[in-house]
Amino acid sequence: IWKLDLHTHLRDWTPDGKALIYESSDPKTSNDIWRLDLEGSPKATPLIQTLFNEHNSRLSSDGHWIAYASNESGRDEIYIQPYPELGSRVTVTTNGGDQPVWSHDSRTLFFRSNGAVYAVDFVAAPQPQVSNLRSLFQDYFDNPQAGNHTGYDVFPDGRLLMLQSSSGKEGSRTKIIMVF
Repeated sequence: IWKLDLHTHLRDWTPDGKALIYESSDPKTSNDIWRLDLEGSPKATPLIQTLFNEHNSRLSSDGHWIAYASNESGRDEIYIQPYPELGSRVTVTTNGGDQPVWSHDSRTLFFRSNGAVYAVDFVAAPQPQVSNLRSLFQDYFDNPQAGNHTGYDVFPDGRLLMLQSSSGKEGSRTKIIMVF
């Protein structure tokens, strides 16, 4: 049994199912990204631990990259680093960005920024880089709990799953929207 008394968000399984990626708030270092190895006695080790707020981390489906948001520039921006051995990071956004989600083939990264949903192509070799930034559509969808919560996901075929709530005479309703 493993227990943590800090506020924590589970983010992802490693592709081999042997570890979890989670984020935890710490009064000394803000919000950090950790790996919890599950084989044998569970053991937590910090992956990205700075004085800034790192959040909304997601592993690529091939397990070789981790995308996350950090506020080290003064606002949330998206970064990608190699995983499990961290190395040079790739800056994805410079005008704000949050909630990165990988495509099933790990070649596209989706994210929210400034009232829109974006996609950017990712190429791992010979040197990791992003290109072809494009706005997909205006983001009028719900962002449940905002901040450190990713409020959408991507299907293997590239469709996006978004939420949209409405309040009316009948009360509150939530629609699940698939974007093609």
